[in-house]
Amino acid sequence: MAFQADSLAIYPELAAALRQARPKEPQPTARVVPSVSDMKAFRSHLKLAGIDPGTRATGFVDFHALRKTLSTVMAVGRMSRRSRQAHIRHTDPRLTENTYMDEPLLPVAQELA
Repeated sequence: MAFQADSLAIYPELAAALRQARPKEPQPTARVVPSVSDMKAFRSHLKLAGIDPGTRATGFVDFHALRKTLSTVMAVGRMSRRSRQAHIRHTDPRLTENTYMDEPLLPVAQELA
Protein backbone atom coordinates (compact mmCIF):
# COMPACT_ATOMS: atom_id res chain seq x y z
CA MET A 1 0.00 0.00 0.00
CA ALA A 2 1.43 3.39 -1.00
CA PHE A 3 1.00 6.31 1.37
CA GLN A 4 0.93 9.99 0.50
CA ALA A 5 3.23 12.09 2.66
CA ASP A 6 1.47 15.08 4.19
CA SER A 7 3.01 17.81 6.27
CA LEU A 8 1.09 18.93 9.36
CA ALA A 9 1.82 21.57 11.95
CA ILE A 10 2.00 20.08 15.45
CA TYR A 11 2.60 21.40 18.96
CA PRO A 12 6.29 21.79 19.86
CA GLU A 13 5.78 19.41 22.83
CA LEU A 14 4.53 16.68 20.51
CA ALA A 15 7.42 17.28 18.10
CA ALA A 16 9.86 16.91 21.02
CA ALA A 17 8.21 13.67 22.18
CA LEU A 18 8.35 12.24 18.64
CA ARG A 19 12.03 13.21 18.32
CA GLN A 20 12.71 11.42 21.61
CA ALA A 21 10.96 8.27 20.35
CA ARG A 22 12.81 8.29 17.02
CA PRO A 23 15.39 5.52 16.63
CA LYS A 24 19.03 6.67 16.83
CA GLU A 25 19.69 5.67 13.21
CA PRO A 26 16.27 5.72 11.52
CA GLN A 27 15.79 4.07 8.17
CA PRO A 28 13.61 5.76 5.52
CA THR A 29 10.91 3.12 6.02
CA ALA A 30 11.12 3.02 9.84
CA ARG A 31 8.05 4.11 11.78
CA VAL A 32 8.27 6.30 14.85
CA VAL A 33 4.79 5.18 15.89
CA PRO A 34 4.63 1.40 15.31
CA SER A 35 0.83 1.18 15.18
CA VAL A 36 -2.37 3.18 15.55
CA SER A 37 -5.27 1.91 17.63
CA ASP A 38 -8.28 0.53 15.82
CA MET A 39 -11.84 1.35 16.89
CA LYS A 40 -12.10 -1.73 19.14
CA ALA A 41 -9.03 -0.63 21.11
CA PHE A 42 -10.25 2.99 21.08
CA ARG A 43 -13.60 1.96 22.61
CA SER A 44 -11.86 -0.10 25.31
CA HIS A 45 -9.67 2.92 26.14
CA LEU A 46 -12.80 5.08 26.42
CA LYS A 47 -14.38 2.57 28.80
CA LEU A 48 -11.21 2.43 30.92
CA ALA A 49 -11.34 6.23 31.15
CA GLY A 50 -15.03 6.12 32.14
CA ILE A 51 -16.17 7.75 28.90
CA ASP A 52 -19.40 6.50 27.32
CA PRO A 53 -18.69 5.79 23.63
CA GLY A 54 -22.27 6.82 22.75
CA THR A 55 -25.13 5.36 20.76
CA ARG A 56 -26.69 5.85 17.36
CA ALA A 57 -29.25 8.19 18.99
CA THR A 58 -26.74 10.31 20.94
CA GLY A 59 -23.83 10.07 18.54
CA PHE A 60 -20.60 8.13 18.86
CA VAL A 61 -17.16 9.05 20.09
CA ASP A 62 -14.93 7.86 17.27
CA PHE A 63 -12.01 9.08 15.18
CA HIS A 64 -14.28 11.20 12.99
CA ALA A 65 -15.90 12.77 16.06
CA LEU A 66 -12.43 13.79 17.21
CA ARG A 67 -11.81 15.40 13.81
CA LYS A 68 -15.17 17.19 14.01
CA THR A 69 -14.27 18.48 17.47
CA LEU A 70 -10.87 19.65 16.22
CA SER A 71 -12.46 21.48 13.28
CA THR A 72 -15.00 23.16 15.56
CA VAL A 73 -12.41 24.18 18.16
CA MET A 74 -10.22 25.67 15.43
CA ALA A 75 -13.22 27.62 14.07
CA VAL A 76 -14.15 28.92 17.54
CA GLY A 77 -10.51 29.93 17.94
CA ARG A 78 -10.89 31.99 14.75
CA MET A 79 -8.54 29.94 12.60
CA SER A 80 -9.19 30.74 8.94
CA ARG A 81 -11.37 28.41 6.89
CA ARG A 82 -8.56 27.64 4.48
CA SER A 83 -6.11 26.81 7.27
CA ARG A 84 -8.63 24.51 8.95
CA GLN A 85 -9.33 22.80 5.63
CA ALA A 86 -5.60 22.31 5.02
CA HIS A 87 -4.91 21.03 8.53
CA ILE A 88 -7.71 18.47 8.36
CA ARG A 89 -6.57 17.62 4.81
CA HIS A 90 -9.93 18.13 3.11
CA THR A 91 -9.99 18.90 -0.60
CA ASP A 92 -13.54 20.28 -0.46
CA PRO A 93 -14.19 23.21 1.91
CA ARG A 94 -17.84 22.16 2.19
CA LEU A 95 -16.71 19.02 4.01
CA THR A 96 -14.83 21.13 6.56
CA GLU A 97 -17.63 23.68 6.99
CA ASN A 98 -20.64 21.34 6.95
CA THR A 99 -19.80 17.76 7.88
CA TYR A 100 -16.94 18.54 10.28
CA MET A 101 -18.57 21.42 12.14
CA ASP A 102 -20.60 21.16 15.36
CA GLU A 103 -22.71 24.29 14.89
CA PRO A 104 -24.33 24.31 18.36
CA LEU A 105 -20.83 24.87 19.77
CA LEU A 106 -20.17 27.97 17.66
CA PRO A 107 -20.34 31.27 19.59
CA VAL A 108 -23.03 32.79 17.35
CA ALA A 109 -24.82 34.73 20.12
CA GLN A 110 -21.56 36.19 21.47
CA GLU A 111 -20.46 37.26 18.01
CA LEU A 112 -23.82 38.90 17.29
CA ALA A 113 -23.59 40.81 20.58
